Amino acid sequence: MRFSSFFLAKGVTKTTAARLSAELHGQCPWFDFVHEVDTSIGRELLADVGNQPWSAHATADELIHWYNKSVWQNSYARIRADELNAAYVDLCELIGHFGKEDAFGDGDFWVVSDSFSEGAPSIVSFLQTHLAPGLQPALQGWKASHICIRQVTITNPDGDVLATV
Repeated sequence: MRFSSFFLAKGVTKTTAARLSAELHGQCPWFDFVHEVDTSIGRELLADVGNQPWSAHATADELIHWYNKSVWQNSYARIRADELNAAYVDLCELIGHFGKEDAFGDGDFWVVSDSFSEGAPSIVSFLQTHLAPGLQPALQGWKASHICIRQVTITNPDGDVLATV
C-alpha cells in the first residue's frame, strides 16, 4: 500500500496506516501512481468520495501534493533506468567496433552491465597490454552524448585501471 508511508509520516501506527492506505486506494482508483492528478480535479474527486477516516489525518491538498510528488519520483526513476539501458546498448555497440564484447572472457571486452546503476560504467579489457587505438576518443564522444553517464573506467581482468574517461 503506497499511501502507508504518507500516513506513517503523519504519526499513525503501521496498522492504521495500512488500513487507511487500503481504504484510500480502494475508493480512489485514479491514484494509480502512474498519472499525476490535477489539484482542483483531485479535490473534487476526493469530495465526491465523502468524509473518510483518512481525512482526519490529511487535507486533500496534502494528499494530492504527496501523491503527485511520488508519481514524479517514480517517473524520474523510470526515465533514468531507460536512459541507462539505452546507454548500455549503445556502449556495447560502440565496443563492437573495437573488438568482440563478451562477458565470459571469450572476447576482447566486457561491458559490465551492473556498473551502470551509478552512471559510472566499467569495461574490462581482455587486451591486457594495450587499449584499442581510438577507443578513448570514441568513449569520450559516447559519454558526451549520454548525460546520465559521469565516468567510464576501463580495467584489465585483474581490476587494474587502464584508463578513465
